[in-house]
Amino acid sequence: MRPDFKQNDAMTVMRVASTTNCDVQQMAQTCVMSRDVGSDASFEVEIDGDYVAGTLQWYKYYVGLPPHFHSYQQRLTAPGGIDENMHLTENGKRLTISPIKDDDFYETKYWAELSAAELQTQAIAQYEIDDDLTNPRLLRVYFIIQNRPVDFGPFLPGDSLHINLADHITIPKSAMEFVWKKMVSPLKYISMEKPENNVLDIQYLNRSDFGIISVQVYGSKENIPGRVQTMEKNFNIALDETKSCSRYAGHIQCQCNSGYHGDGYQCADINECIHGSHHCVTMANCVNTLGSYNCVCPPGYQGDGRIECTDVDECSQPHLHNCDINAKCTNTEGSYSCECTDDYLGNGFDCL
Repeated sequence: MRPDFKQNDAMTVMRVASTTNCDVQQMAQTCVMSRDVGSDASFEVEIDGDYVAGTLQWYKYYVGLPPHFHSYQQRLTAPGGIDENMHLTENGKRLTISPIKDDDFYETKYWAELSAAELQTQAIAQYEIDDDLTNPRLLRVYFIIQNRPVDFGPFLPGDSLHINLADHITIPKSAMEFVWKKMVSPLKYISMEKPENNVLDIQYLNRSDFGIISVQVYGSKENIPGRVQTMEKNFNIALDETKSCSRYAGHIQCQCNSGYHGDGYQCADINECIHGSHHCVTMANCVNTLGSYNCVCPPGYQGDGRIECTDVDECSQPHLHNCDINAKCTNTEGSYSCECTDDYLGNGFDCL
């Protein structure tokens, strides 16, 4: 483990910059984004406090195939350490990957770190991350790219599932092992007890099987010893929410769920807003959703739209109206008016 940055480290904090487009951000030190192969990603950090130029380092982390192969870090700021699809700008605070390659996806990770420790001269070194990614150190920031999932389904509990990875990507000749995992929460997976090859067969889908299933491909990579993750593919196994079915004696009987209509086998959404079967109050707007609907109060009103929509008194709080400081705000039903006070002229929004 590298020693932490020492100079004024009590006053120095690094975090994900507001210019970075994270899909999920955990604390201020972990940014997760969903992308496709061939697209771009930019990571940027902000640093509060003092730091010495040259102490900001960028790394890429290659996960070794457990339990027999080590993981490795690639110091991108080392001489010759950065790949051709990577670029450092903004005085080293921004790393851009263009285009994203197969080996850039989670569980591969990127991180930026402030460290005053003496750094090894080689760009590649054996390394194991022991941080909790949801609460890392204040002088290290993680960036993670997740492969945008392929939608599969929808399926019903009890259906069978067949995924052949070769139907979705070109499997490289260097691929040696395949590990299938089920995502149970962001950045947390459990291994599935399935054959370690490129085909996944589930004969009977349980409710726990729905959601994101990931396959991680391990193999050889130039300049990296052993076997490391070289690509990842995610599949979103969708549950059919339109119907409920029961199976017995080899037969299946289905009925449409509430909010859908049909013969039980083909079920379509009911648009309650068109058919008038909603329960929104008169002034609320009905917005159809799959299997249901929402009631939205109009501007100037608040409430759930189902029981009531009540007038908002915009004049009660300055941030709710745009009247000039020298104007009087008068609340009206669903709105408000502004009138310049004595000695001032204008439309109430601008008084001179």
